[in-house]
Amino acid sequence: MRTLKKAVRFQTKAKIAFYFVSKIELKQAWNQPEDMDAIKSGIRKTLAAFVQAQGQGLADKLDDNEYCFRGLEAGLSPPMAEQRKLWAGTTRKCILDEQRLQKKFGLVDDTRISAISKFCSEKSVQLAKKMAHMDFSHRP
Repeated sequence: MRTLKKAVRFQTKAKIAFYFVSKIELKQAWNQPEDMDAIKSGIRKTLAAFVQAQGQGLADKLDDNEYCFRGLEAGLSPPMAEQRKLWAGTTRKCILDEQRLQKKFGLVDDTRISAISKFCSEKSVQLAKKMAHMDFSHRP
């Protein structure tokens, strides 16, 4: 019995561009330790404000301009994090299964793989649209 291996196929041709950057430019392209400290501090401040406001029944009254929860939803809602992980795993499995079948029958149909990916990610797209709509409707 043959063991199935996970694999992803990529295009055989690609355009590659090379840019020469100095060591200083390369270092500046990434978050510096002080940037990471500021990001972490902002997250702690936002979460502390949320916990305090929630205890007072005022969580929905937090100023959206001062406290941003975007990107923290998964941490605030473990079921949401699990759901996203499940969606990603399902999408990956479906694509790998399709690639395996295509390889078995000597086919290469990138359009079908793309359609499967689009279909599997539809729930994520709908959630992102819902979040964007909420952001838009709650803007100042």
